[in-house]
Amino acid sequence: MTYAYLSQRKMTSLFSFLILIICIILPLSTTFPLRHLSKGYAKNQLHPTRILFRQESSLHVLNKLFSQETRRQLTGISIGLFTLFPSLPLLAKDNFPLFEEVWSLTSKNYYDNSYNGNNWNEVKKQIQMKLESGESDEKTVIKEMLKKLNDKYSRLYDEKSFQNLFKYDAGGIGLIFESDSNTKKVFVSSPPIPGSSGDKAGIKKGDIIYSLNGISTNNLNAIGILEMLSNDNSDKLTLEYSSPDNLDNKKTVSLDRVKEKVVNPVKFRLQVVNDDAKGAAEGGEGGGSRRIGYIQLKEFNSKAVTGMKEALDYFNQNNIDFVLLDLRGNTGGGFQFALNIGGMFMNDKVMATAIGRGNDQTVFKTSYPSGVITTKPLVVVTDGLSASATEALVAGLRDNCRAIVAGSRSFGKGKIQGVFGLNDGEGLTLTVAQYLSPKGNVIQTKGIEPDLPLSVLNPYINYLLGNQDLDITKIDFNKALNLLSTCKE
Repeated sequence: MTYAYLSQRKMTSLFSFLILIICIILPLSTTFPLRHLSKGYAKNQLHPTRILFRQESSLHVLNKLFSQETRRQLTGISIGLFTLFPSLPLLAKDNFPLFEEVWSLTSKNYYDNSYNGNNWNEVKKQIQMKLESGESDEKTVIKEMLKKLNDKYSRLYDEKSFQNLFKYDAGGIGLIFESDSNTKKVFVSSPPIPGSSGDKAGIKKGDIIYSLNGISTNNLNAIGILEMLSNDNSDKLTLEYSSPDNLDNKKTVSLDRVKEKVVNPVKFRLQVVNDDAKGAAEGGEGGGSRRIGYIQLKEFNSKAVTGMKEALDYFNQNNIDFVLLDLRGNTGGGFQFALNIGGMFMNDKVMATAIGRGNDQTVFKTSYPSGVITTKPLVVVTDGLSASATEALVAGLRDNCRAIVAGSRSFGKGKIQGVFGLNDGEGLTLTVAQYLSPKGNVIQTKGIEPDLPLSVLNPYINYLLGNQDLDITKIDFNKALNLLSTCKE
C-alpha cells in the first residue's frame, strides 16, 4: 500500500512542497505515539490518519486542504517521509494487524483456493478501503470477509471462546504446534493461552520445538505431534526449544500439564441380553444370552482415548460377546483422538482421506501405540447429531468391515478445521480439508446411512437430556453378525 502511493510521481512540485511543509510543521509531540503505534493502534483502534496525526488541529488542516482520496495518498507519502527518521517505523503493514493476520492465514491455509469464487486479493483491497476510510472496524470487516467463503466453520473467536477450544488440547500446556512443510521443523504457531504453563514459561509464537519428553519432533506433522501427546499420560511435558532468532541457544523446560477441567466423555457398562437366536445356533432350544459391552462416547476430547482404553480393558477381563459404541449426540472434537480410538479396533487401516488445498491428499490411518485392544464384533450407533470426527471414525470402521452401523443417518459434516491463535489472544478456525471415507464416499451434507435403522429418540431432545442411555434390546445382534460376515472391503 505504501509503495503504491510512493510510486505515484504525477504530483506537481508545488503539491509535493505543500505536503512536505505540512509534515514539517506538525507538532513534535506527534512522534511519540508513532513510536508506540502497534500498541496504541491495537488498544484504541484508531483510524490511520488519526494515528499519524494525533492532534485535531493537524487533522483539520489536512481535511480542509485535500480530498478523501488525496488524504489517503498523503498518509502513504507521510509514512514514506517518516521512514527517513530511524525512530519512526514503516507503518504500511501494521495499520490493521488483526485483519492482515487473518487475511494471510486464510490466503495460505483455506482448503478451497478459489475462496468460494472470490478474488482474495481484490477482497483485501476492498476491505482495506473500508478500514482506511473509517467506515468499519477490523473485527466487523474480518467477519464480513469470512462470510464470503460461505463456510460456517471458518470463523473468528473472541479470547474467551477461543480458550474453550483448548479442551481438545492434548498437551495440556496451552500451546498449538505446527510443522513447516519445507524445513520439517515443528514450531509454536500461536501465542500461548494466557495463564497456561507454556505462557508462564515464556514460550513465544515462532519458537522451534526439537523434542517433547525426550522424543524428537523431526519429520512429525501436527497430527503426529497430537497423537504422541494424546498417548502420553505424564503429568509434565519437557520441551527442548529455541528462539528462531537464536537457533544455537537451545533451552529445556518442564511444563505442568493441566487437564482437570476436561470431563471424561466415556461411560460404560456390561449388560447381558437375551438372544434366542444365539441359543438355537449353539444347539439349544433358545434362551441364549449375549454379554454386551456398552460404551457411550460423548465427544473426542483429550480424555476420550484413556476413557475408551479403560472401558475396553474392562470388557476384555469380563469376556464380552459384542462391543456396542453409542455415538449419538457426539458432534466431534479432536480428529487425532478419533484416529487413536480407531486403532483400538483395527491396526494401521485407512480411516479417512483428507482433500486439502490444491487437491492435495493426505491419508489418515488408525494409530494406537499399544495396538488393537479388542477384536470382538462391533456395532456403532449414530443419530442426526453424530458429526465430524465421529463420522470419520464410523465411516472408517464400516468401510474396513470392522463395524456395523445402527441408528439413524448422521449429520453430514465432512470438513476438517485448523485452529489458529492470533497475536491479540483471539482465535481463528479455518476449514483446511474435507475428508472422504476409505471407499471414497463423501461425508459432507450426505452423512452416513445406517445398516440397521433404529427408531431412536429425536437427536436434539436426546442432546438436551444429556444423551440418554440406549435401549440395547433394540439391536439385532444376530443380523449384525451376518452383515459383518458378508462384508467386503
